[in-house]
Amino acid sequence: MTDQLLRTELPKETIEKIEEILAKDPSWLTQPDIDFIRARRDYLTTEERRIFASILESQDESQPKKSKSQTKREAIQKESQDESQNA
Repeated sequence: MTDQLLRTELPKETIEKIEEILAKDPSWLTQPDIDFIRARRDYLTTEERRIFASILESQDESQPKKSKSQTKREAIQKESQDESQNA
């Protein structure tokens, strides 16, 4: 409930925009919608955060994780490039 009380402090247009976005299916949100909601995640209820959790992830978290072998391969390639430049 506390989260919704915070929302009432926002301008009416902002509240309406949040409610308009939250009425959509998360998979149908545009990038501007996602950016808008991410910037105002503190005004969402616990239930809204749960429903929209996949889009509320930070951009770093939404990037695919590299495997250990891929990370090691990149380190070896960088090391080879550094050695080539120093030679």
